[in-house]
Amino acid sequence: SYLSKTYVDKIAQKTEAYQLSKGILLSDDSSFHSKPELRIFADDVKCSHGSTIGPIDKDLLYYLRSRGLNKKNSLSLLIKSFFHKIISDVHDKSFVEKFNYHSNIWLKENSI
Repeated sequence: SYLSKTYVDKIAQKTEAYQLSKGILLSDDSSFHSKPELRIFADDVKCSHGSTIGPIDKDLLYYLRSRGLNKKNSLSLLIKSFFHKIISDVHDKSFVEKFNYHSNIWLKENSI
């Protein structure tokens, strides 16, 4: 799930804000809920939000398979790439290490 709130006070003119949530569905019964919320009280701002949710891109999977990777390694690479895009902006090294550790365990437990 993704829940985000952006608040722009009336004195915060010229503010630029953007929210983007991305989710991947890894099984037929998985779900992702996205609720971006913008509370804007200033007149001169540029604010927007977006959300994209879907399964692993079959074209990307096909491309990796055509380069010799098996399905399991292709899926693992795409999922790790998705995780990396999220975690690369986090500056807390301890958190990043724990995230990577637990995500690798999850991938192994799910045979990915």
